[in-house]
Amino acid sequence: MQAVKRGGEEPKQTVSNQIKSRNKGHPVMTRQIDYQRVLEQIAEAIMPLYGRGKVADYIPALADVPPRQFGMALHTVAGETFHIGAAEQPFSAQSITKLFALQLAIVRAGDMVWTKVGKEPSGDPFNSLVLLEHEGGFPRNPFINAGALAMVDLLMSAGPSPDMMMRDYLRLLSGNQAIEIDEEVAQSEWQHAHVNAALTHFMKSHDVIDHDVDAVLRAYCRMCAIRMSCTDLAAATLALTATLVAAQPKIAVQAITQVAPNLPLRKVTATRSKVLRAEPVAAL
Repeated sequence: MQAVKRGGEEPKQTVSNQIKSRNKGHPVMTRQIDYQRVLEQIAEAIMPLYGRGKVADYIPALADVPPRQFGMALHTVAGETFHIGAAEQPFSAQSITKLFALQLAIVRAGDMVWTKVGKEPSGDPFNSLVLLEHEGGFPRNPFINAGALAMVDLLMSAGPSPDMMMRDYLRLLSGNQAIEIDEEVAQSEWQHAHVNAALTHFMKSHDVIDHDVDAVLRAYCRMCAIRMSCTDLAAATLALTATLVAAQPKIAVQAITQVAPNLPLRKVTATRSKVLRAEPVAAL
């Protein structure tokens, strides 16, 4: 298995390229690292582990993924991409999309996010009903299923299709306009979303979910079924990281405004799970 460096391509107008352009003239302290060799060494090290794992089968469509399919990609701030194996083979991103959903919600809704979810580790399975009941319907964090469902509910304030909003946002960050939702996986996930349905109904009963339960659940299933490759995710995550650390706040706002123009920014005074005051403020 040989790592490949992608180069010589026409630069795309992506968020990561905007970051690279704005960083020109600002020296960055770097070490000379042979990233290609690093990827090769990792691939060699894990080869004895092939066959020990098991593909996810709680969603039937995911059980068809080849169990030995493996790839990695690395995207640098200099705009170079290194990859190995099946790094350009798209797959349904599933819970990886939760990270991007959180950022999309934070930049557009501000502190309102933390009236929907907490910031604590769960210590329980990602789809635990027991934990949600113990917490009175308030998800511990945005990366367990209940928390991600709450983020989808919040994003529905911008329109009825947060799944398409997320697809467009990931296209923008990665520079790949071919990113799409895997309809087969989305339908399979929807047909077997019984536990997630229970989580959503329970949160609805505690006024954490504002919109129709089925609409939130269907959008969540479709968001998780977005197909991306490792190279797509490497580019998108670099762009996301830059905006999260506020290195390029204007780029973040411009990018998110393109895909979620109707979600009002808010300033919020809130307790752990109850909004005391939420006032619309002028958009950035």
